Amino acid sequence: GEDPLMRGSLIHRAMERIFSANDVEPVLLQMMGQGEIDQQQLLEWKEKINRLIGQPEIAPYFAEGLTTKPEAGLFDQNGNFFRPDRVVLMKDKTIVIDYKTGKAYQKHREQIMRYAGLLSEMGYPNLKKMILYLDENKVEVV
Repeated sequence: GEDPLMRGSLIHRAMERIFSANDVEPVLLQMMGQGEIDQQQLLEWKEKINRLIGQPEIAPYFAEGLTTKPEAGLFDQNGNFFRPDRVVLMKDKTIVIDYKTGKAYQKHREQIMRYAGLLSEMGYPNLKKMILYLDENKVEVV
């Protein structure tokens, strides 16, 4: 079967390039064209990703024309490096989103709390934290 780690990293690569629902198919087609995924994965992921980001509580953060924080990482006081998967900047709030494949773990919550803490220290307002579980089509608001 599929190597879960490999799969996780490929899905992350896809999600990094998906800014809105309109990007899902073009990004996956491009990955297929480059031989990173096959037709079956394309169909499976297209359905999973669209279903997840189409959920009412998530859809607003995948609308066209949003401002997102560039893929820059965050450092804490101890010099540890963190990189949230997606940070959406809105006028009155900041949404931190992490993508996961597989099952939910407590450490996922701790990780996103840490991201939010660092962003808050940097002056970003009203942090909203969400973990998207692609395999389980589940959104966890932390």
